[in-house]
Amino acid sequence: MVTIVKNSPFSNKLNIDVLDGKSQKALKQLNIPESEVTIVLDSNKKLKELNNSYLGIDEITDVLSFYSGESNPETGNIYLGDIVISLEKAADQAKDKSHSIEFEVLTLIVHGILHLLDYDHLTKRDAKIMFEKQDDILGAINN
Repeated sequence: MVTIVKNSPFSNKLNIDVLDGKSQKALKQLNIPESEVTIVLDSNKKLKELNNSYLGIDEITDVLSFYSGESNPETGNIYLGDIVISLEKAADQAKDKSHSIEFEVLTLIVHGILHLLDYDHLTKRDAKIMFEKQDDILGAINN
C-alpha cells in the first residue's frame, strides 16, 4: 500500500491516482506487494532541512528515503518507510530532461523505494546495478 502526502502546492499539478497506481506496480515488480510506504511530496526547503539534519549535508536534494522495516500491527504488512521528494527540484529536473514532472516524480519514487530496499549508488558498481534496476522497473510500470 502506498500513502501519498501532499505538502507542496506543486502537488496539485500531479495526477496522484496515477502516481499511486504506478508506485503499487513498482512494489509488485520488486516482489514486495504486501508492504507499505509513505511518499511525501514537499519543498526544496524541507528537503534541505532533512538532508542537513539526517545526513549533515546542507544542500537541497531531490529525494530522501527513511527506512523503517517495522510491521504495521493493523495489517501485518512490512512498513518499508518514508520517501520525501522535493517537487520543486523534480520540476526543474523534468524540465532539464525534457520529460513530464509525473515521470520525474515516478522516477524519484522508484529510486526512493530502491534505497529503502538497501540499493545504493556510492560506487560505480552499485550505481550500475541500482540504475539498471530503476530503469527496468520504470519500463515495466510505464507500459
